[in-house]
Amino acid sequence: MEHLDNKTLQEGISEIRRVLKNQGRIIVTVPYKENLEQNMVFCPKCGKKFHRWGHIQVFDEHRIKDILESKGFKLIKLQILPLGFKAYHSYLKYFIINLLNKFRIIHPQYTLFVVAMKI
Repeated sequence: MEHLDNKTLQEGISEIRRVLKNQGRIIVTVPYKENLEQNMVFCPKCGKKFHRWGHIQVFDEHRIKDILESKGFKLIKLQILPLGFKAYHSYLKYFIINLLNKFRIIHPQYTLFVVAMKI
């Protein structure tokens, strides 16, 4: 979802709802409150500025709730979780964080985990 423009995001959620069975569930994970500007880079050839992972959307619990509810979903679960490797691998966590810092890459710290049901 963080890679989609607003129109594509809205169309995508509508299509998911259309093909999902009644009371079917979707599971969504997106970076939580990501600061997009921290991971902007410039192409050395053309000078174009872009997000290093192609993210163009930012989500928090209120925005994801509004988007999904406006498209006919009911939130079942919403959690803010440590991102991937940071949750379980303490040694690996510090190794990767140091590596990211060395190359001045700011990685999102948390993930928004959402389960929603078609109503």
